[in-house]
Amino acid sequence: MRFGIVANALGGSLESAPAAAAKAGYDGVEWSIAQGFGLDRFWDPAVRRDMARRATEAVVALSSVILSIVGKIDFPDDAAGRRRCRELILAAIDACASLGVRTMMVPCLKKARATPPDQIARAGTAGRVPILATSAI
Repeated sequence: MRFGIVANALGGSLESAPAAAAKAGYDGVEWSIAQGFGLDRFWDPAVRRDMARRATEAVVALSSVILSIVGKIDFPDDAAGRRRCRELILAAIDACASLGVRTMMVPCLKKARATPPDQIARAGTAGRVPILATSAI
């Protein structure tokens, strides 16, 4: 894949995104998950199969998924909060794998500001999440 676009940027429905991306010259589509676990259509296996079929028919890749649930995922200090975040991320990884999507982005943001780098580092060193790279905003 050389050029992808987030499905929301194409206008129209999610179902029309693969064909619209191909028509616009893109060869990949990113699926933005705006709702929490179980609420977004992404979590429905039948919808994922349909999107995979549509992408194949349009000859575009489902290139990535972004959990666009800013303010809902963070590195909470309480065990229950960490457990909820872990369950959500693991379910998203499984769902991405079922689509053949190899890239999933998890924004580390709160409602009005970025998660501080020291909090991200603390989460990584505590073994809560694997940290591939961090950058300050």
